Amino acid sequence: MTALPPYWVDPLKDQFTVTISNSRFTEEHFEIAIEEDVVKAAGGGQAGDRGILRIDQEEIVVQDTMERDGVVVMLTEKGLTEGVKATLVIDMDWRLSIMRNHTAEHLFAAALKERYPSLKPGAMWIDGNHGTVEMVGAKVDLQELYSAEKAVQNAIHRDIPVSTETMKASEL
Repeated sequence: MTALPPYWVDPLKDQFTVTISNSRFTEEHFEIAIEEDVVKAAGGGQAGDRGILRIDQEEIVVQDTMERDGVVVMLTEKGLTEGVKATLVIDMDWRLSIMRNHTAEHLFAAALKERYPSLKPGAMWIDGNHGTVEMVGAKVDLQELYSAEKAVQNAIHRDIPVSTETMKASEL
């Protein structure tokens, strides 16, 4: 079995020594690839990591992370030389906000499914600023949406511990 990346095993780890494997300019920005699998790309309705690449005294802002042709790339305003070592510092405010919004999305969907069992997840987008959840399969009353949101807020207020499990899709 392939080792899980650190953002799944230890999502609070925020610094990594990385090696630049590729740097190329596209129409809008540089796309920097690294040898190590330590940064989370956007995907599955969720935004990618942000952060800083630190080389000596220089800091290069990582605006977003995405997958391009099967390779995870970080979007920056400046390119780097292949083979250069850098320190990648993950923007933990951004990542933690995504993690919280992701958990809230699960709580919200569960609260709605409790009342409307035929609901199924539709399109989703979660980033560090907000989350959008589309549920399909039933007409939901606006008051029920407010009730589901209130249930999520109550769960957050109770500060219930969250556990994480990794499983196969077939086990869901």
